[in-house]
Amino acid sequence: MRRRAFFTIAIALAVLMVELGPASRRAEADNTIPNLTANPMYFGAFTSMTFGGGFVSFDITSQDGRHFEGVITMEFGGMASMGFMFEGTVTPAPNEVPGHEFKARGKGPAGEVMVDGTVTPLGGNLFLITFTYVFTSPSGAMDTGMGAASNAPSGGT
Repeated sequence: MRRRAFFTIAIALAVLMVELGPASRRAEADNTIPNLTANPMYFGAFTSMTFGGGFVSFDITSQDGRHFEGVITMEFGGMASMGFMFEGTVTPAPNEVPGHEFKARGKGPAGEVMVDGTVTPLGGNLFLITFTYVFTSPSGAMDTGMGAASNAPSGGT
């Protein structure tokens, strides 16, 4: 009876050590978090359901693991520009999955913007961000749209 209990405990500890060890799948996935600040300026375009669309930039100023922050700027056809200080997260992805989930929430004088998208590695610390957004003005007016931005030298969009 004691041998069986000892054997069961030994197996449980071995499984726990493998799961928590540096060679575990969880640790390998954590190593795939993209470094979004290696080339921190992302430029692209968006399409708005209300305003037609324009240009977007993400300036990712800092990153700590999955968490990042910076400034989103949306320019509507060269007429108006809205800047939002934002915080967000990017998920680790297993090595066989090419994209990382990207979520950000920004606030500024013009209102609030929620961004939900995917970061796709292009190689060499270059990434493509494809996203949808929901903008809410201080008065409660809403706009939705989608877009893409990249830190690749050509813009990548």
